[in-house]
Amino acid sequence: MTLARQLLAKVDLKEFVWSFFSRIASPLLSFAVLLMASRTLSIEEYGLYNFLFSVGSSVGLVLVLGQNVLLMKHFRTSPDTAEEEANRTLLAMNFRWIASGIAVALLVAGAIQIFAVDFPHHYDALPIAFVFSCVFALSEYFQYYFRVRGNIGLALTPRENIWRILTLAAFPVAAYTGFMTTGARAMEVTTVLLALVVGYQAIRMVGIEGRVFLRSRRVDMDAETRSIWSRESLFFTANAFFVSAALYLETILIGIFLSLEAAAFYFVAFRLAALLMLPVSIIDTIGIPMVSARLQARDIPGAQHLISVLSAGSFAGTLLAFCFMIAIGKLALSLFEPSFADHYAVLVVLCLSPVAHAFFGPGTNLMMIGGGERYFLWMRSLIFVVYIAALILFGVYFGMIGIAVVGLVHSFVILLLCRNWTLAHVGVDNMATTVIAAIRHWRGRGGPEAAGERSDG
Repeated sequence: MTLARQLLAKVDLKEFVWSFFSRIASPLLSFAVLLMASRTLSIEEYGLYNFLFSVGSSVGLVLVLGQNVLLMKHFRTSPDTAEEEANRTLLAMNFRWIASGIAVALLVAGAIQIFAVDFPHHYDALPIAFVFSCVFALSEYFQYYFRVRGNIGLALTPRENIWRILTLAAFPVAAYTGFMTTGARAMEVTTVLLALVVGYQAIRMVGIEGRVFLRSRRVDMDAETRSIWSRESLFFTANAFFVSAALYLETILIGIFLSLEAAAFYFVAFRLAALLMLPVSIIDTIGIPMVSARLQARDIPGAQHLISVLSAGSFAGTLLAFCFMIAIGKLALSLFEPSFADHYAVLVVLCLSPVAHAFFGPGTNLMMIGGGERYFLWMRSLIFVVYIAALILFGVYFGMIGIAVVGLVHSFVILLLCRNWTLAHVGVDNMATTVIAAIRHWRGRGGPEAAGERSDG
């Protein structure tokens, strides 16, 4: 069996189609929304909108308190009565934790609203960012819930597509009527529309599960299970914090220490650079489950061969996307604001990070699969301290280009450490250059059919 046939045999076609088109449409719609916002707001208010969106999204990713990953790990879809009871207990715990996080966020929003009378402009608008974070946390959870239920369309389409389409239509209408005159008002529109699609997901979930799990009590869970799930939740929350920081922290710090105009540019440039991650995301969606299966079967040579091909494919696709972005980068930036093109060098540095990520392939995923979760957490914690200090130092002295360089070095160091750990503990090398040895071995043993037969046993 060839590698291509192995990939196709492992993929649920319906899920892949939903995931593929949703992932492709999502960044395109996101850029359309950003472009519409830049046309309907002044540059300062556009920067405020991006700042508030970054704060709300980053807090929302943490606010789910790891319950989305806990659900993915422990939820069972079999009709067994005992497992259905365990599922209800799990769902009840999920919503208790998320409700606690939302309550804290709303208290913070209320406190800022009351006491931030004399705060600077972009700080007194923070309450709407915290309200948005509450809705975003629920949205993040529902994405995982419907994914484990096997409904990829309902998991991805509401937030990734429908919400953005509604926002794209609502912004010009809100601006025309005179309602959306500030970045905070734009954030209010965004929050209300996200709440609509999340509300629909909530209704569908209650339709599937009923309301029984909402009445489940803590006493329904044995102490050992509660302790294990609580520890896992804290661990997943810590990892969510680092994911959130990687996505939004640099934009937030720029908004705090530089200016809202700079934050507006950096947010747009970061989203442009994130487009280069599409080849990695698509290939990982297909390949990671296969890698996990081979590692579970202790087929290290087969896993190494597959990882080499996946890393090389990701790297080649991302490198092509990088060259294309370098060619059109100035034009793309100027679409949002003509002055953005003056900072083209920052975009180039930001685009190098996805290239590095693609070169190292599924390194972080391999570490998690291979049992390196605790090492990964402690390693990122230590590096994060240095990262924060460097961001502030380089940001103050070198501006946005300094922050972009620090982000690139931070990503590279983490990817390199993940690669070294995986090589030492799992026995596979995830760098794209390993495909050279894989091709030599493949040619020496008779091509893809022979390689497939050896991997199949």
